[in-house]
Amino acid sequence: MRRRWGALLVAGVLMAGGLVQVSAQGGRPGGTLRAGLDADPPTLDPHRSGSAVDRQVFQNLFDKLVDMDDSLAIVPMLATSWAISADGRTVTLRLRQGVTFHDGTPFNAEAVKANFDRMQDPHFPSARRSEIRPVENVVAADPSTVQLVLERPYSPLLYVLTDRAGMMVSPAAAQKAGLDFALHPVGTGPFAFAARVPQDHITLERNPQYWRKGEPLLDRIVYRPMTDDNARVANVKSGDVDIINLVPLPQVKALAREAASGGARFRLLEHGAFAWTGIALNVTGLRSITSCSGRRSARRWIRRSL
Repeated sequence: MRRRWGALLVAGVLMAGGLVQVSAQGGRPGGTLRAGLDADPPTLDPHRSGSAVDRQVFQNLFDKLVDMDDSLAIVPMLATSWAISADGRTVTLRLRQGVTFHDGTPFNAEAVKANFDRMQDPHFPSARRSEIRPVENVVAADPSTVQLVLERPYSPLLYVLTDRAGMMVSPAAAQKAGLDFALHPVGTGPFAFAARVPQDHITLERNPQYWRKGEPLLDRIVYRPMTDDNARVANVKSGDVDIINLVPLPQVKALAREAASGGARFRLLEHGAFAWTGIALNVTGLRSITSCSGRRSARRWIRRSL
């Protein structure tokens, strides 16, 4: 599984490609991963999300239509294949069959259409509307085929769908909950929402019906917000959490030396990364400018050795 974090400290677990493949039992099934985050995710609704930290939870709750590999190539996820018309204005997605949302709702072309309708609904406070603005119409050609009809050719579209605009939520749960969907989010991901206590923890439980056979290995993931950099590092060193995001940059060199000393119970893993930074301009007449940023792949990881 491809799971992208920011800089991370990893403690007492075996990393094998991402969070879904992590097991405190060295790769054997079962166990709980305790993950420390630099902030409490503002929302658990990917269509309303505007923060980078939200993605840490989203990547395990929601599958996307397509994903991106380490070489930045588009790869299948909920869509198994795709084709683009000669004029560049129609993208046809072939969908994975036999997938269900955590609440039992079938994943199919109508579900994809419902997700796009939700993101484009002018009465819904969607943060994704501008990202999919070129999508003029969504056609459910048959249960496993959906066509995205564009007003003009839009080459970034598939890459847009590797992020939150491509994360599919249960249409039934979204319609029932309305603006309260984030209180009990429902996706198709390897883990299902179990509980949340704001500023304390978010718990996800293993999805036994996950479409990738044999995954996930873990029984659950517990996310704990820790806004203080020193506290996050201390918690992973002590073993109170197994992994944290955002390793404090001033501490990286010292942590690398400590990890290499032989007696440390954690490891620092480094990986190339790229990021984006944006400035959102308020054009409604109110005087405000908002800056935001996001990270799309891991840079540094540290794990505590058993």
